[in-house]
Amino acid sequence: TMDYEGSEFTTKYSGKVDGDSLDGTAVVDANGQTMEFPWKPKRNVEMSDLVGTWDLTIESPDGNVFTPTLKIWKEGDKFLNEYGSQFGTIELEDFRVEDNDLRFTLNTEYEGSPIKLDYSGRAYGNELDGTVDYDFAGNTGDMPFSAKRKKAEKK
Repeated sequence: TMDYEGSEFTTKYSGKVDGDSLDGTAVVDANGQTMEFPWKPKRNVEMSDLVGTWDLTIESPDGNVFTPTLKIWKEGDKFLNEYGSQFGTIELEDFRVEDNDLRFTLNTEYEGSPIKLDYSGRAYGNELDGTVDYDFAGNTGDMPFSAKRKKAEKK
C-alpha cells in the first residue's frame, strides 16, 4: 500500500516460481477501481550479492570430502577473492557471475601434477550449490559442491 498525490494504492502480487522467474499477476486497487496486470519478474544475481565468506563442501568421486573456504570482498570498484584450503590460499581465475551462476577456475598442482577445477554454482541467499569440473593430471570428471555463507562478523 502506498500514497500517491493523496490517493491510496494497494497492490497484491501472486505468482508461480519457475527457476529464476516468476509468472504471475499484480492486482492494483486504486480509489475503488481494480486493475490486473501480468507480473513476470526475473531474479538477477550480482557479485555484490555474494560478498562474504563461504564454507564449501566437495565430495570427490572416491568419497573424500574437502572443505575449503571462499572469501569475496569489494575494494573500490573491484571484487576480490581468496580460496583457502589445506594447501594454502589461492586467488581464483576467471572469477565472475554469468547467467546468475558464480563461476571461477582454480589452477594449482599437487605433488607435481597439475590440477584444474572449474566451478559453477547458483546462490540462493546464504547457500550455493553447483558442480566442479576437474582435470587432475589428465583424469577428468565432475563432482557436486555446496556452500554456506558464514554469518557476518560484528565490528
